[in-house]
Amino acid sequence: MPANVAGEAPFLDDDPTRLNPKFFDHVDKVLGLAEDLGLYVCLGVGEVVRPDSKWRVTVPEKAYTCGWVVGHRLRHRHNLIWNGGHDWHAVLKDVDDRPLIRAMAEGVADG
Repeated sequence: MPANVAGEAPFLDDDPTRLNPKFFDHVDKVLGLAEDLGLYVCLGVGEVVRPDSKWRVTVPEKAYTCGWVVGHRLRHRHNLIWNGGHDWHAVLKDVDDRPLIRAMAEGVADG
């Protein structure tokens, strides 16, 4: 996730377990506008487990926490389609990211 139009990054101090309230207030506003129009939004939350991500996490516990904080922050929104993946292989060569992806998805669901 890059910075939003106001230049706000999604995480404080590049820590994906600490959401930037200003960024997510903007997300909430956009989701509210979409909901008012009867639209659903597909929200990609897999950036933190993406191999080339600036915010890459490498342990399932932290992936879970990342998912939980986002899921908890947006729990009141009913017009979301959660997308946990992006355009990379979950298993590539000797790296298996499936445990991270699962942990993040569980965190979102629990949040």
